[in-house]
Amino acid sequence: MQEKTNGELRDILEWQDPNDSSSAHQKARLLYASCMDNARMQSVGLEPWLSFIELIAGPFPFFNKSHLQWKAEEFNWLTVLMRMSQYGIAPFLPFTFTPNDSQPERNIIQFRAANLLLPLGSYLNANESAYNGIIETARHLLLGLGTEWSQKVEEDLNDVLTLDKKFVEYKENSTDDESNKEAEDGDATGVSLTLEQFYNRYLNAFMALEDLLEYIRGRMPVSGSPHLITKDLLVSVDDPDFFLRVHRTLAEYNGNAHLKGVLANYLGWIMAHGTWGFLPKSVRDRLTRADPAEVTTNETADGRIFTWRMCLGTLKAGMRTAVGSLYVVNYYLQRPTAEIPEIVENLKTALAQLITSVSWMDNETRARALCKLRQTDTSSYLGYPPDIMVNDHDKLDEEYGDMLIGSDFFQNILSIHKHLQSKSMRGLFYENNYASGGNMDPTQNEAFHMCEKNAMCEKMP
Repeated sequence: MQEKTNGELRDILEWQDPNDSSSAHQKARLLYASCMDNARMQSVGLEPWLSFIELIAGPFPFFNKSHLQWKAEEFNWLTVLMRMSQYGIAPFLPFTFTPNDSQPERNIIQFRAANLLLPLGSYLNANESAYNGIIETARHLLLGLGTEWSQKVEEDLNDVLTLDKKFVEYKENSTDDESNKEAEDGDATGVSLTLEQFYNRYLNAFMALEDLLEYIRGRMPVSGSPHLITKDLLVSVDDPDFFLRVHRTLAEYNGNAHLKGVLANYLGWIMAHGTWGFLPKSVRDRLTRADPAEVTTNETADGRIFTWRMCLGTLKAGMRTAVGSLYVVNYYLQRPTAEIPEIVENLKTALAQLITSVSWMDNETRARALCKLRQTDTSSYLGYPPDIMVNDHDKLDEEYGDMLIGSDFFQNILSIHKHLQSKSMRGLFYENNYASGGNMDPTQNEAFHMCEKNAMCEKMP
């Protein structure tokens, strides 16, 4: 059934409907077309990617040209970090949102170390062949980018991996000091602190309090009222001692010209890792293979099968609601669905009665369970919400209003990541009803439980 659905989606996306005035639908079709345009992607090659890396994270000393231009006194790690975070890449100060334990209907900022490290960090520590493998990959990458491989370049790369290993060790060797005890005694999501307390206890070795506030405000959508980010805002910090160790190391590296170059390379390398997948696979293959003859095509007999499946996956990940709307408008409008929400509401009522009557729950657990049930808007997860099937697509078009989509696939991917990053930051300012964070994909055939939204998701019949 999923194969049938994917084929139907492909037909919809390749059909230019002259009667479809939705800008979101048009952007979805443009994104798909740009992804399918292999000839254009091959012709532009690496240039858009290299320019983007240099604009956001550079210049950094890895590449010969940048090495000659790079000056330690001009490098500002926080400026680079703020630019990177606009695309969802946020080493050193990653944060997301989590429900507030004391007010489950509201979200709270949560700082977590989960996304801090390079993708292979902890694995490299335990596996020498993996370590040698990333060195070899980096050598081919830098050679492909026009950098002359030398002992200096290899030393620079080893310095980056050494710094990454420090961060791995901090995470793996956390001690039972006061901050970790505080985390154990705190709520399940971490230590509750104001931003000023978080700064004073764990971050003041390397930055100013106002820098921290501006960093968070810079990631907020304009519509999300960044002025609400103040020193008194309550946040949750997962493993605060880890942040203390990391930021002490950053202070050490920032105070030395050579180590500052290592830090610049580290940020540049993270940015390269984080955006490597934006390039076409064939371009990546040619770049990282020692012998170009080893490269095989990623296309099957008809030249398109692999490509369209990959592009469909990209579209679903980046424009889920728009894709769902296209599918619903073309395949669901005539199907009866009115009775489904009523059935689900009856199930919720029965579950509430069960929770109320069981004897093994204490009153606090019962209250929390009932609150969670009330906050679960299950009707929004029955395949699609009603607002995406109407002919008036104003709400849908507004959702993607900040997304610029054209013929350049790489720029389109960047636009998607900025859009998704901005969308993810809106959660702090809205009531958490487990439905406002985004709609389910109506083109997904399997029913599944989405634990982070406490939702059972099922496609409409």
